[in-house]
Amino acid sequence: MHRALRLYEELDPQDGIESMLARQMIGIQNAQHGCLYKAMHPEQSLKARVAYLDKAARLSEVFLKQVQALDKHRGHASYRVTVEHVTIGSGGQAIVGNVSQQGAKGSDAPKGNSNALKHGLYSGQHLNWRRDVNALLRNASKTLRDL
Repeated sequence: MHRALRLYEELDPQDGIESMLARQMIGIQNAQHGCLYKAMHPEQSLKARVAYLDKAARLSEVFLKQVQALDKHRGHASYRVTVEHVTIGSGGQAIVGNVSQQGAKGSDAPKGNSNALKHGLYSGQHLNWRRDVNALLRNASKTLRDL
């Protein structure tokens, strides 16, 4: 129990989402270690060893996705943008990305308010992050049910 608390403190969650994710990460890691322990038991059959090692590998994948989700939530995720075929005339300026003259749907932002697309619970970044976390939770739940 002390180890779990120490790991939780080392993850240093800054909000409720990070707190939930940190607890899930510790649970997944403990489940992975349990599978590895059972796989290495001397009286374990080869079939059972393979099954436990497979579950440990899947739990490891879930853990890595959780680390990525935490990094993305904290703004540490890396992004790569590839731009092809841009032509700018003399004295011109270019904008790379989606351009909108109005706020996000349902935000009641005035027309031309670009901040409505960048901030808040319904920003594209936050919606993508929530989709990633929900997919991660579904995957973790399925893996734990399979144990």
